[in-house]
Amino acid sequence: MVIAVYPIGCKITLEKRSQKVILANLQKWYENKKRIHLVIKHYYRIYGVDGLVKILQDYELTLWEFYNFLNDFYLKIGQDIKVYANGINDSNRNKNLLKQFLFLNDYHLINYFYQRLLKKINNEAINYEYDNLLICSLLYEVTSMKAFLKVFPNYLAIDDLVVEFINHNKLVVNELVMILKYKLENETLLVNEHNFLLCLLLAYESIFTVRQALCAIRRVNFIKQLGELRIIAFQAGHLTFDQTKAVIFADVAGSKYGKKTKYDAASKEYWWSIPEDKTMQSKLVNDLQNLKIAKFLFLDNKINHNLPNLYLKLYNFIGLGKYIDYVQEDYIIVKFLIE
Repeated sequence: MVIAVYPIGCKITLEKRSQKVILANLQKWYENKKRIHLVIKHYYRIYGVDGLVKILQDYELTLWEFYNFLNDFYLKIGQDIKVYANGINDSNRNKNLLKQFLFLNDYHLINYFYQRLLKKINNEAINYEYDNLLICSLLYEVTSMKAFLKVFPNYLAIDDLVVEFINHNKLVVNELVMILKYKLENETLLVNEHNFLLCLLLAYESIFTVRQALCAIRRVNFIKQLGELRIIAFQAGHLTFDQTKAVIFADVAGSKYGKKTKYDAASKEYWWSIPEDKTMQSKLVNDLQNLKIAKFLFLDNKINHNLPNLYLKLYNFIGLGKYIDYVQEDYIIVKFLIE
């Protein structure tokens, strides 16, 4: 088979039928790791870190599509790294790190992460709430204090965990800086107001992983300057904590009780079908009806469901909910009004 090589940046205009054939063949080409690795090495040799943007432009790919096809670090492939040297990925981060950052849509968070990883934020301007979310995202698999101590055994002696991570994971940090810079310059990001019950990381419609959301509502903490460390394992569903806060991660499913879960942005009504094994007498329902407990409501976001290598649970923050009523049909459905 002969593969034609055209100058980088070359554009070809095709008829619709030809476009479909070419695009189908391109997808097969993208899914061939050996070929896409050769392209990345070629672009990196010419453009360095800017090669990522050039690939996206020349092959008309989104950032998500590129990393879904690659399923690895651009810089690792571009530099043809087989074994990591000391200081470039000491914490052994892998492709799962990318999922924590690719789908962020809040300008304030992305810009802070970008500046922080470049060490452009001085000590007086450090925001420990933002740092907590950043460390949580970097340590995506750490769900216990024991696991945390394996990464930072002497954390009490470390004044700045972010800088400590940067100094020992330079390739990983440079990859994230590329991604964050691209998002700032090319994506439409939220600039909504923050500060829900002093939770500075929350903004309407911002996208989080489950653990990121738990950081945002102060249930998970990796930063000693914020007080006691709170590192837990939790996937999705619901949780009441500190006797004052409850969080709901609701999934709109195509079957069973999930069919009843919905959110109407116009009326600001949020309907949640509670788990089938719960009754009106359960602690969960009592907590939801308790007006002294703040309810942080999230709804699943399916933007990555067609990206198998980038799949994980994502949720939009909908807002603080006020309990209004319940309906008992085939399932118990609780109604909230977004405040």
